[in-house]
Amino acid sequence: MAAKRIETLGRRAKTAGVRVTTRLVEGNPRDAIARAAKRSAADLVVVGTHGRTGLRKLLLGSVAERIVAISPCPVLTVRGR
Repeated sequence: MAAKRIETLGRRAKTAGVRVTTRLVEGNPRDAIARAAKRSAADLVVVGTHGRTGLRKLLLGSVAERIVAISPCPVLTVRGR
């Protein structure tokens, strides 16, 4: 399911003229994404965020924030709908 969705999103980006490489990796999201970005010498990582604040953020944390903190390249966070 995830692989199909990522493939569809990658195709849409390419159709729009964006040079994009998609990857599906398993593991701790923060570490797996940072490792994949480093291995592929990525120019940019794009990651979705829920945009939580307050107590919910404190209790659940922010994967996007952790990725920004350790990524070897710039990270663009995009808030979901």
